[in-house]
Amino acid sequence: PLVSGTTQFAYYSVGSWSKLSYVSSGGRSTPPSGTTNDYYDIVQVYEATSDNFVAIAGVESYQTLFCWVSGSTLLSSITSAPRARYLAAVDNFVLAANIRDVGSAQSKYVQRVQWSDRGGPLTWLAASSNLAGFEDLLAAKGGITRLMVQGERVIVFFEEEIWQGTRATGAASFTFAPIDKSVGCPYSWTITQTPLGLIFLARDNMIYLLP
Repeated sequence: PLVSGTTQFAYYSVGSWSKLSYVSSGGRSTPPSGTTNDYYDIVQVYEATSDNFVAIAGVESYQTLFCWVSGSTLLSSITSAPRARYLAAVDNFVLAANIRDVGSAQSKYVQRVQWSDRGGPLTWLAASSNLAGFEDLLAAKGGITRLMVQGERVIVFFEEEIWQGTRATGAASFTFAPIDKSVGCPYSWTITQTPLGLIFLARDNMIYLLP
């Protein structure tokens, strides 16, 4: 188990909690600096190169993505990753959504979903040798407010709509399409997994179920 405060991460092992120490990566030092209004979105995925599980964390204030290798005491930044608010892990990809460019406070892509290489959560730059990539879902209304995995698909919540992403073949690793254009969820952290499906609070202050 991995938990976070605004600036500190800790993991649980052998009956006690241990704090993680931040180390710079690739010459960049960007330690966690969340505020009391920020939430961290944390996912776990298998990393093939190290043959281990890693946890990837994103934060609502568009910091760099952070990486922790299971069992270690260190937390570091992923230098090639986008600065994303929301994360999901499906089919050994890490997907990130609602993004800003690395190194720019102005370039903001609130409808973008970007994904890492499969089995390579530290590789985010697309190349002919990997499956990393991205897509801007410009036909949707509003910005992305959460990614949630449901079976073999990833549910993309927007402020006004709900889309889904599924694995694709060919040039793109994922394909996206709307599943409900009449309702969305502007309240990211009301979206919850239940045995019946995903429940969430919509803009009309009604609770909905995506079974």
